[in-house]
Amino acid sequence: MLVMDEEELKILELNIKDLISQRQLVVSALIVLIGGVCGALLLPNIALKFALITVGVYFAIVLIRDFYNINANIRKYLRKK
Repeated sequence: MLVMDEEELKILELNIKDLISQRQLVVSALIVLIGGVCGALLLPNIALKFALITVGVYFAIVLIRDFYNINANIRKYLRKK
């Protein structure tokens, strides 16, 4: 069994809190981005509409990937604890 001293445990706790706050920021940005993409669907059919939707979907995929990576890091730290 792995025994951690108090300092290592405090550092681990700070890392987990930092990852949780990053995850909350990513989720907030993702919500705003998805709202913007849905709003872009209401635009008249112009080339700008399709460009905005394409860019929005791309960044949504990037944020979803970041969300899963952050969750994986949180799980890794919690297993270490």
